[in-house]
Amino acid sequence: MSSFTENLVIFGRMLRRAGIDVPVGSMLDLLEALTHVDMGERDEVFHTCRTVLVRRHDQLAAFETVFDAFWRTT
Repeated sequence: MSSFTENLVIFGRMLRRAGIDVPVGSMLDLLEALTHVDMGERDEVFHTCRTVLVRRHDQLAAFETVFDAFWRTT
């Protein structure tokens, strides 16, 4: 498993802990979807992840919090 895939699995776990149901199939869909975006463009990654993983409006705030924590630049 690549380090990117491992990090994506961790991201999914963080989302689950935040109360967002993230099925394994959705993570596989996300892995595929991310091959079609510029990984250097944070907004593209954010919107792709949100589109694939968020199913309800009430999950948006939790998703944004987890995304910001996980995908921050150091």
